[in-house]
Amino acid sequence: MPVREQTHETSARARDPVRPVVVGVDGSGSALDAVRWAARDAARLGVPVRLVHAYPRSDRDYPALSMNADQIRAELRAWGADRLRAAEAVARETAPGVTVELRLHEGDPRVVLRRESEHAASVVLGHDGAGGLSRLVFGSCGLALTVHGHRPVVVVRGRVTDQGSIVVGVDGTTTAARYAMKMAALYGTSVTAVRTWHAAPGDPADRHDAEHRALVARMAPLTEQFPGVPVEYLVLRGRPGHTLLEFGQHARLLVVGTHGSSAFAGLLLGSTSQSLAFRAPCPVAVVPEDPEDA
Repeated sequence: MPVREQTHETSARARDPVRPVVVGVDGSGSALDAVRWAARDAARLGVPVRLVHAYPRSDRDYPALSMNADQIRAELRAWGADRLRAAEAVARETAPGVTVELRLHEGDPRVVLRRESEHAASVVLGHDGAGGLSRLVFGSCGLALTVHGHRPVVVVRGRVTDQGSIVVGVDGTTTAARYAMKMAALYGTSVTAVRTWHAAPGDPADRHDAEHRALVARMAPLTEQFPGVPVEYLVLRGRPGHTLLEFGQHARLLVVGTHGSSAFAGLLLGSTSQSLAFRAPCPVAVVPEDPEDA
């Protein structure tokens, strides 16, 4: 497939009637793991998988290398196109029937992927790589994609398996839980809904039972919407990050949101986020609070 370079204008005009699964490609083995995950997800959803590579703009000449800025940019474009074609081969091998789209951009990967996320089913990243793509997106600039992006972001790392349940941290919102239920229905697996709480002076004796009732009530509309998905309810006293890491040992996917009323709300907005995204024993999905159904 020819690789067509995208511009901001052409991307902004595109309004895909079907949301693709977008995956960031940086030439690393980790990114190819993300391509495999994205291709399988796209096949389950019946949508295209869109492979995206972004290279930095170069405006400097390099006399010592006998190369000017235009030549540097041409080399970067060619390098990116080669990486996209390699990723395309992996996607087609993983999910032979899936439609594969290639997108080559000049620009900051955070900006490019955020723009791509506007019309995506989800965005998938490897946990690390030659280009440091996921560390760039989830790093010092404040988790730009998950905070300001539009769709769920999946970081593929650790053990990737077709076994186990989907573990979701449930707080004051249901967006992450809805995404977990939707994915469980697609995968044909169960959901483990986790809620944590901290003891405080004056807590009633039945605090644990009250938290359990609150969790069941929070999930009730979703269990009606997805009646074929088994749900296990877990209420634990402790820290959400530690709890999710522990239960992630046997999970197919960890799912968390970016907003809410409990400690899960800030889970992916600081140091804990990087701990989870880069220490979790399985893939992690970050679901932004969005008026649209995740």
